[in-house]
Amino acid sequence: MQSAYAALLSSFVNELWSRLDTCEMKIDADGVELLLDLQEEIEPRLTRDGDLRPLGGFAGKIVGSAARFAALHHLGWHGSRGLALPINVGSV
Repeated sequence: MQSAYAALLSSFVNELWSRLDTCEMKIDADGVELLLDLQEEIEPRLTRDGDLRPLGGFAGKIVGSAARFAALHHLGWHGSRGLALPINVGSV
């Protein structure tokens, strides 16, 4: 398992490092909807009386962090070919 993980990371580094163009990953409609639902759930809790107010700086960035983790999960599942595939709700 450890050698497979190392091989996967090596393939990412080798392929991505050699790219000359930028890459923009897309999230499918269901994944976007799930992230928007999370944002709608969290935002009211960041208000002055909200339970997440003390964590405002961190909690305000949690949806973006979730999207980045979804991208990493997606790439872990699909390998570098995942760059051309939309991130689906299963990864989100």
